[in-house]
Amino acid sequence: PIFLVVVGSSLSSGAFAAGMMQFLWYILGTGTVFLLLTIGVAFIKGGVMVTFLRRSVVPHVHFISALILIIAGVYISYYWLTSGLLLQG
Repeated sequence: PIFLVVVGSSLSSGAFAAGMMQFLWYILGTGTVFLLLTIGVAFIKGGVMVTFLRRSVVPHVHFISALILIIAGVYISYYWLTSGLLLQG
């Protein structure tokens, strides 16, 4: 679906160069994601990444996830209190 949106908006942009640039940015972004995934799978299958994660990240997962949850909650509370949407009604 995202590919169809990019192609459709590229065709309807009106300018050929602008449409081609939008399409080029989509290709570069998608290619970057696939490249990173491929390299990640190569490291995971080699065991290097699994060993690294077990030693460094796994012991701290509960703390890191709690910290991320607290930060997200504070941000959401701040957003709702400062946006003025809470007082509308």
